[in-house]
Formats: sequence, C-alpha cells, structure tokens
Amino acid sequence: MKKLAIYILFFLTFNSSYSQNYQRIDSLKKLLLIFDELKIEQETKNDILNTLFDEYRKFNYDSALFYAQQGLKTTAAFETKKSNINWHSKIGILYKQYRIYNLSLNAYANVLKNLRQTQGNDRFIGWTLIEVGNIYFILEDFKKGTDIYNESIFYFEKINDVFGKSVATSNIGLSMLEQHKYSEALVYFRKACFFNKQADKYASLAYNYAHLGLTFTELGKTDSIEFYFQKSLSIIEQEGNKNYKADIQSMYAIALLKMQHNDSAINIMNQAITFCDTTIEPQKLALYHQILAKAYAAKRDYKNALATVLKSLEIDSRSVLNTYKIKPYIDAAEYYFELEDYKNAYIMLKTHNSLRDEIFNENVWENTYTFEKERTDTEKKFLIKDLNIKETEKKLLELQIIAGISLIVFLSIFILLISKRNTMRKKANALLEEKNKLINDRNYELTLRNKKISDQNIELSFKQEQIKRLLQKYETQEREISSPAMEYEDSKLIQNRDYHSIASQIQEVIILHDKKLASKQIEIIQELDTIEPFFCNKDEMISVWSNLLENSINAIFLSGKIKIQIIDNQGFVTIKFTDTGIGIEKSEYENIFKPFVTYSKNAENKGLGLYIVKKIIEKHGGKINVESEKNVATCFTIKLPKTLTE
Repeated sequence: MKKLAIYILFFLTFNSSYSQNYQRIDSLKKLLLIFDELKIEQETKNDILNTLFDEYRKFNYDSALFYAQQGLKTTAAFETKKSNINWHSKIGILYKQYRIYNLSLNAYANVLKNLRQTQGNDRFIGWTLIEVGNIYFILEDFKKGTDIYNESIFYFEKINDVFGKSVATSNIGLSMLEQHKYSEALVYFRKACFFNKQADKYASLAYNYAHLGLTFTELGKTDSIEFYFQKSLSIIEQEGNKNYKADIQSMYAIALLKMQHNDSAINIMNQAITFCDTTIEPQKLALYHQILAKAYAAKRDYKNALATVLKSLEIDSRSVLNTYKIKPYIDAAEYYFELEDYKNAYIMLKTHNSLRDEIFNENVWENTYTFEKERTDTEKKFLIKDLNIKETEKKLLELQIIAGISLIVFLSIFILLISKRNTMRKKANALLEEKNKLINDRNYELTLRNKKISDQNIELSFKQEQIKRLLQKYETQEREISSPAMEYEDSKLIQNRDYHSIASQIQEVIILHDKKLASKQIEIIQELDTIEPFFCNKDEMISVWSNLLENSINAIFLSGKIKIQIIDNQGFVTIKFTDTGIGIEKSEYENIFKPFVTYSKNAENKGLGLYIVKKIIEKHGGKINVESEKNVATCFTIKLPKTLTE
C-alpha cells in the first residue's frame, strides 16, 4: 500500500497545479525525502534525480551538479551500468560548462570505459569521443583533438552513421583552419557537406558552407566568401531557427571584419543579437557581443567597443578563451588603454591571467585520459570530485606605483611569453605534421575510391547491356595504353557500318554518364536538330561522343554547364560540345589531338581520347577543331558529310 501511495503522489505532483519551475522542484525534493524514508527501490529514486538534474540545469549549474553526483552514488548502490554511464556523461557536460576541463575529461573517461565493456554502443562511443575532441580543441591541442575525431569516425563507420561522420569531419576541418592549413580545411569541410547532404541535415550543411566561407576569407577569395555565406544564410532561412541564423551571421561578421567591411559587420551583429530567442546559451550571446565590440574597435569607436565587451562579460564572466581570435579581457584592457583609463586596463589584464591560469591548469595535461583504441597495461582510475572553486586571494599592487611605462613593459613581456609558447608548440607539431598529412591524404583517397566503386556497382545493375559494350571498349583502350606503340593504327578500328541516329547515340552516352554529371552538379543543355540517319560504325561514333563528354566533365572543377548541339547544314552535319571548364591555351590546340597528351588529373584514357576521336572522325570523312578561352569555355566542333561511300 505504501508503494502504491508513493506512485499516486508522484503522479499528482506532475499533473496538478505545480506548473512553475520552483513549485515543481520543491515537490520533487519532498518526494525524494519520502523515498529515502520509506526506502523505495533505488531505480525509482534515480528517476527523480534525473528530473531534478534536468530542471536545475536550465538555471543553476551548482544544484544540477549536486544532483548528478547524488545520482552517481545511487547508481553505485544497485550497479546499473546504463545509469552509471548516464550520470558520468551529465557530469562531464557540467564540468565542461564550468570550464574545469580536467574533471570533464575524467568523467568522459569513465563513460568510455563502461561503454567499451558493453555491446551495441558504437554510436554513443562516437558522440562521446566528439565531446572529448572538442575539449582538446578548446585547449588548443589540435593534434590530439584530430586523433580523437578520427577515432569517432571509426565507430560511426561501423554503424553507417553519416551525420556523426559529418560532425567529426567538420571538426577536423576547424582544427586544420586553426593551424592555418587552409587547403586541408577546405577538403574536410567539403567532405562534411557531402555527408550532410546524404543525411539530410541542412542546418549542419549551412554551418559547413559558413566554414568554407571563413576558410576562403583566410585565402582572400572574395567571390567564394560571398557565395558560400549566401548559400548558408539561404538554407538557415528555410530552417527558421533564429539562433542558427545568429550563429551564421556571427561567422559572416568575422569574415567581413577580415575584409575591413566594418559597418556591415556592425549591422549584421546588431541584427543577430536583436533576433536571438530566449533559449540561446549565455556563452554564445556573450560571444556575439564580443564580435560586435571588435567591429566597433575596428572603426576606432572605443567607447561603444568597451560598453559592448563589458556587456559580454556581464552575460558570461568566464569568457576568456580564444574564440575567433577574441580574448575579451585583453580586448577590454586595450579599449580602456585607448580611453586613457590605465587602472581598469591593468585590472582587466590581471583578471585575464588569473582566469587563464585557472582554466589551463597543470592538471589538465597531467590527468587527461589516453583515448587510443588499444589500451596499455592497466587503465587509470578517475574519481569525480565535488565542485569546489576557490579563487586564490592575491593582493593588488598599489596602482600609484605603476606608471604608464610599467604597463607597456608588462604588455611586452606578456606578448613575448605567448610568442615563445607558440613557437615551442609549432616546433613540436612540425615533427609530426608530415606524417599526419600522409595519413589524412590516404584516408581521403580510400574514401573517394570506395565511393567510386559504389557508384560503378549501381551503374552496372541499372544499365547492364550498355555497360557490357562500354567495358569491351575500355578493355580495348587498356590494351592499347599498355602497348609500347605510340601510334593509333586504323586497322584496329571496327569496320562494320550501318545507318544510325547521331542524336540517339549522344543521348545514350549522356545516360551512361549521369552519375558523374550529378556528382559535379553539371547541367546538360541539348539542342539536337532532327537529321536523317547517318552512315557510320555505331561503336566507333559512341566512342567519339563518350570521349568528348568525359573530356568536358573532367575540365569542370565543381559545377558548370555542357551544351551539345546538332546542326543540320547543307551537305554536312555539325556537332558541337561546349563546356564551361578550365579551357585550353591556344598554343596547345594542335597538341591535344596527339597521343598520350592530357591536361586533366582525372583522365581515364591516359591521353588517347582526343587522338582516337580525331582518327574516327577523319575515317568518316569529317573534321574536328577546337576553340577555347581560358577559364571561360571550350568548344569542340565536328563536321561530318551527310553522304559517305559504303
């Protein structure tokens, strides 16, 4: 009867007039006391602790942490591994919010240790590893963070979690961006976009487009910056989330500041701050104010810059980390200095040093968990300690003794120490940089190879008859490529001829290349006049159209257009293939029709394609020529006589 009464009380608590947060929390606390007095089973108590944690996390981290630790003790009493994992994970999140990273890493270490002892938790392991990698990213240990992101991809691959792979890949791109490895960053962000499209995660796709925009900002490519940020904002408008939009706008403002478009940056950040809803995290809102302060400072409006950065510190007083190269306390010191308020400038610098020492303490580096796949010897045991933030009391030096010269000396020493630390870190990272690059390149090549094999399998199942004929053609070309002969002999061409439709042949070739066209976002434009059947060898002519289409596809980098025309003229037929690719220098017009000459890294016929095309066209009594404008367009024109002696 007691147990039944308890459950009735529990039900009434959540369905009566206790609709406000504080009333709901008071009821939960009373219910928890009753459970302790009546010694109700621990699993029911665990449910109440979970609810209390969720309620307090909205506004009081200290209380949330207390109930998380109580939940951990309750879990230990009845040894439920699932609940143990749950509480360690929540504690890890809270310590990360407090920026006590050594304790956060300890908590996540316990989560991973328990997860690896159970089966079927690959997704949870992958996402936990991403959280761990994010902590190392914050601590600016990008090498360690990249290793852990790659490990998470290993687990996501096992369960084919495309979205998990996209997040890990994007985070690796951010690590490369922080290390000024812009080419590598572009590769990873584009891979992340590909995964986002597969998983239909368009909000994440928008973020990765913005990351591409930031990377192109570092490379100084203005057109690409505008293109990717506009695409990103367009997607976010469709999502309708104000906080997502504010995030993208903040990144856009950073790019505008780098391009010295200060007024535009100010307008965008004011919009972002105005339209944020009440669910936004304080840390993000503080960051938006810091970016706005940077924009004011770029215009030398130090009064507004100071007011804005102080507003950010009011929202989140521990905003000390280097986010988008922003250090709020140092920035505030600079603004005070410009306004000749040296006393407050000194206080801000001292506060920055104190908080940074607290966050980047030695324990982070001494007590971190080794997250490699193969464990060595015995694993370290980590104990979750009660949160006890003690600020060391220090006496302030008498400000009257410190003159303006002392402040300049202090700043010089601080900059010198930071520079020396960064120099030592670069030297250490340089020893492993080349090896990591080779590993990353190899992983990327394997991914592309696997995708290519998958696409080929789909084409084989969908167009078996056509593929058989193409395979025979490719086998013939491979034998010709492997032979030492440098001339293409006419005797090797097929001699059987009949009347065939050129338009049908071209459309058949387009169908066979639809996957390649879609993968590069290439638009095909067909203007095919109706003409009488042409007397030709069908296989030879299909080889001509296929080689010309592949040549146009390979010439296009990311996206573009290919226009195919059939024009009925008196006495002859004109066929044109025009693409918006990289183009050909005029000095190379004659060379491209020679054997084994190619200008494409993706060419599959080793430079024989256009040579074979010319041979076949001439054999049918026709001519081929090329006209091109570099990086604008290339047009191959073929003229064939309407009549050909059988």
